[in-house]
Order: sequence, then structure tokens, then C-alpha cells
Amino acid sequence: MTAERCRSTADPAEPLSDAELLIGLVVSPSLNAVLGPEVTTSVRKILVQRYPGVRWQLKMAEDRLVDPPTETLDLREAARNRVLEENWDLAVVLTEIPLKTGRRPVLTQLSPVHGVGLVSVPTLGPVHVRQKVQETTVHVVGQLLGYDAEDPNAQRDLARRAHQLSTDLDERPDDNVVQFTARVLSGNVRLLLGMIRANQPWAFVARLSRALVVAAATDILTLVAADLWGLITIHGVVGV
Repeated sequence: MTAERCRSTADPAEPLSDAELLIGLVVSPSLNAVLGPEVTTSVRKILVQRYPGVRWQLKMAEDRLVDPPTETLDLREAARNRVLEENWDLAVVLTEIPLKTGRRPVLTQLSPVHGVGLVSVPTLGPVHVRQKVQETTVHVVGQLLGYDAEDPNAQRDLARRAHQLSTDLDERPDDNVVQFTARVLSGNVRLLLGMIRANQPWAFVARLSRALVVAAATDILTLVAADLWGLITIHGVVGV
């Protein structure tokens, strides 16, 4: 972290200055031709528009991280190691590796504890891939920060979490890191409940396994199943 980003924790009663977050965008080499060289610029523009109150910085790294066949856990841990090596605040991994929960394919998997989001690009389908990747990446960043579109204070809370993340990782007090993780997890649980309300809750809940519910409340949060995202048009990928 640079000295410019280091700051003391602000009084909650005082207005917060814009936090600066550095997002690592890890792209598998096989996806470079599909996504194009301007992916970080495009994603940053959307982040600035959709989540004001944060100074967004993106850095792209071409890295497969792991060789298939591999477990999702290995990919997540490799991404977390890259976050620590590069001193990023968060990372979004764009991979060609299929992501699954049990036998079910999923589009994204998030680990707020590790500050890592995984996106399986092939799950987006063959049409408008570049635009879908940009929208999904922005969506994943928001959810890693606990953004809930149903909350009227969502933008304010996201900016506050971003500010806390930028200061917590600079100062690295253990209690602040734990508190931030708890806040992000609670926000994502609220997001999951909101998704259930909006998408035929009884049918959705009936398909949720006990293991998925436990995972959503603790570490890895599998946000979107492929069949659910198949119902969303390209203009509704993010749901915000």
C-alpha cells in the first residue's frame, strides 16, 4: 500500500473521504483474445458509475493460477496468495475452469473472508461475452463488499466498507479484519435472502442443500446457479 492510501479510521459521525481500493483482475491466458486488452478500463468505468464514493484502481494479471483438473478450493487459495503477494484489496478471477457446487455448475463463487471472487467465463455463454464479463465482474466486486441492491443505504454502506477495508489492510489490526469480515458476510447473507424473495422462494429454498446454507453463512458463498442466471437478460446480469 502507498502512503497516500494509509489513513486513520475516521469517526463514524464524520463524512468519509473516498476510499481507494486496488482490485486485481486475474485473467486466464486463454481468455485474453475473448476479453480484449481494454477489459480493466471498461470495468473501472462501470465501477465508478455504479458504486460512487470509492476511487477504483484495477490491475490486470495474466495467470491461470492452477492447472485443471483442479478443485475450486485450490483456485481460491491460489487467488488469495496472489492477493497477498500483490498487496491487492480484492481479486476477481476470470477463469475457463468450470465452477461447481456438488454437481451443479455455477457462474460465480465468492469468498469475502479471502477477498476473492471467481467467475467461470464459459458459463456466460457464447454471445456478448465481453459485456457480460464486465457486468459480472462489477457485480462480484459489489458483493465482496456486501452490496445489497434492496437496501436503501446500499451505496453509503458500500463506501463505508470500502473505507474500512482500505484502512484495515494498511494497519492490519486483527480485530478490524475480523469485524470487517463479519460485516461483509452479514451483508451477503442479506443479499442471498433478497435473491430468494425475488426468485420464487419456495422452489428455490426447496433446492438448497443444508451444506449450501452453512457455506453461505460461513466462508464460500455460491451466489448464482447457472439455471438462475439463465433467466436473466444481459441487461439484468448485475441486478442493480
